[in-house]
Amino acid sequence: MARKRRALSPRMVYHICNRATEKVRLFSSDDDYELWIKTFREALDRYPLEVYGYCLMPNHWHLLLSCRESAMISRALKWLGATHAIRWRKRSESIGRGAVYQSRYRCHAVRANQIFLVVARYIERNPVRAGLCKQPKDWRWSSLGQSGKTIPITTWPMSKPVDWDLFMTHGGCELQEQQIRKALLTGQPFIG
Repeated sequence: MARKRRALSPRMVYHICNRATEKVRLFSSDDDYELWIKTFREALDRYPLEVYGYCLMPNHWHLLLSCRESAMISRALKWLGATHAIRWRKRSESIGRGAVYQSRYRCHAVRANQIFLVVARYIERNPVRAGLCKQPKDWRWSSLGQSGKTIPITTWPMSKPVDWDLFMTHGGCELQEQQIRKALLTGQPFIG
C-alpha cells in the first residue's frame, strides 16, 4: 500500500525532523556534519526553500522552513534524504546495509506567531538539552551557532524578540517540548 501523500501548504512554516535508523550516529566527525551541510546547500540550489533555522544532532537533524510551492518541500527533502544516505553509506563504507534514515521525514505546521518562537527555540536548544554544549550559540552545527553563511537563513516571518538571547538561555518548559515532540510524531500542528 502506498504512503499517504503529505498535504503541505505553500508559504506555511514547517518543523521537519529526520532520524537515523536504530539510533546510528549520522555525525561522528566534522567531516560528517560538513557532508550533510554540503548536501543541504545543493538541495537549496535545486529547490528554493526558505530556511529559518536548523540543528544537526549526532543521530538526527531539524529544519524550520517554508516554500512558495507546496510540492517543493517534499521534493527537496526526498532528494536531501536519498542523496545524503548514499553519500553517508559511501563515506562509512557500508553500502548495501539497509536504510540510513528511520523513515521519511516527520513534520508539523508552525504558525508565524509565538508558536514559531517556541519551535525555533526548541530546535536551537537541542544540543543544550543533549549535553553537547552549555549555550545554544556554542553549537556550530546549527543556525544559531554557524559561522559565516554556512546555510543561508531567511528573515523570520516575525520579529525576533529583543530578549531572544535570554529566551534561548532560559530554555522552554518541559510540557511545550513534549508537545513539540508529539507534533513531530503525529504530524499535527503544535498549538502551544
